Amino acid sequence: MMPMRPVPKRYAWGSSHRLQAIFPDFAGVDGPLAELWFSGHRQSSSMVLPEGEGGGIPLDGLVRREPLAMLGERVSSVWGPVLPYLMKVIAVHMPLSLQVHPVAFEARAGFHREQMRGVPVDSPRRSFKDTVDKYEMVVALEPFVASVGFAPLPRQIRLLRAVDHPLAGRMADALSGRLDAEDAGLDVFMPIAARAWSLTQRRVFRAFATAVTYGESEGASAGSVNWTSLLRSARASLSASGSDQRRAPDRHALAALDNAIAAARAFPGDPCVVCLLMMNAVRLAPGEAVAIAPGTVHAYIHGLAAEIMTNSDNVLRAGLTVKHRDVPSVLRNVDVMPAPPYRAERRRLGADAVAYRPEALREFSLTLASAGGFSTPARPRVAICLGGEAYLRSEAGRTVVLHGGEAVFVPAADGQMRVAVEAGPPVAGGGGTVPETQYAGGGLLLASTGI
Repeated sequence: MMPMRPVPKRYAWGSSHRLQAIFPDFAGVDGPLAELWFSGHRQSSSMVLPEGEGGGIPLDGLVRREPLAMLGERVSSVWGPVLPYLMKVIAVHMPLSLQVHPVAFEARAGFHREQMRGVPVDSPRRSFKDTVDKYEMVVALEPFVASVGFAPLPRQIRLLRAVDHPLAGRMADALSGRLDAEDAGLDVFMPIAARAWSLTQRRVFRAFATAVTYGESEGASAGSVNWTSLLRSARASLSASGSDQRRAPDRHALAALDNAIAAARAFPGDPCVVCLLMMNAVRLAPGEAVAIAPGTVHAYIHGLAAEIMTNSDNVLRAGLTVKHRDVPSVLRNVDVMPAPPYRAERRRLGADAVAYRPEALREFSLTLASAGGFSTPARPRVAICLGGEAYLRSEAGRTVVLHGGEAVFVPAADGQMRVAVEAGPPVAGGGGTVPETQYAGGGLLLASTGI
């Protein structure tokens, strides 16, 4: 078991106090702290402290040096000398980018395409940092808000019709099958796989592409639109129509509008806020999870969460960001089939411990424990204490006690491990304005491979 120091990411959308309150090593960070990476990714590897080493060593280098001991025979034979997952804790204070992650072929092709163009891997204009398709799962530690995947077509049309702007009307027309020559021209952006698409998929693609290319086609005038006002008016109209008809307003539709309004406040003038009206609004209570497959369009709005993914840093952004946008790559990768958000498999390990894993995915699993005990098999593991104390005992008899904000990497060579968790009081942070939960206040995150 090796002490592990995460890599901080100070993106503008991060909270200025939430991670600082949970992880004492970062209590002195002023300003936004968005993510902490517990990582074996080559571009942002965490430091670990093995016994007998004079100082810290990057985890990715240690795995390459000793793959069998660090990963175990089965994991190293499947993925080679690399940790196949990337673990993060994220604190979202303001909405972040409308994005997709590349599918497998596009990840490889995009990486080599940018290599041939001579774009440095650490360039802010780089889209593909590696060759890995990115599948991720989010487990809420506090109430977490997001938009994930495309909603049912009737809801999309209804919401877009409620917004008094030509862009929203054009998108609704595309979804309804009423095309003009300009809309039909968007088909040139469709990927080769579109040959097998249904009519619904083609319509969703045209509506989505209309929005993400709107700034390019409309020029500077697109930035003068007061989307916040338009969306608030649409919400008021939708709420009033429900009252007039003596029925409750559609909570899913109102939640989608709320997400779009939050995004419009954060990114005034960005037409991509209208895309959130096409998407499923997700509200996760602490302990709930959503899985996001490659190609699934998504945007995070607010909250604290654990995020685990395949070992990739590939992000393709369409809007709602100050970072590099790569709309052509987004359109080549986006999955346009309307579907409800995919909730990951949950397996209870005890009264207060739950293991999460997307079905049939072997690269990662994540256990969240607020109290009690459980055992883990001999795999490469990352243990993160959120508060209170966590007692880890390896098969060889070695014991480590973790306190709030501490983490260790547990190699496969340490064998089976027994875990016992004693949660502490909730960590409020921010003067008590943040919701207090058993997960954010204490407990353990345990990341592992699925095999």
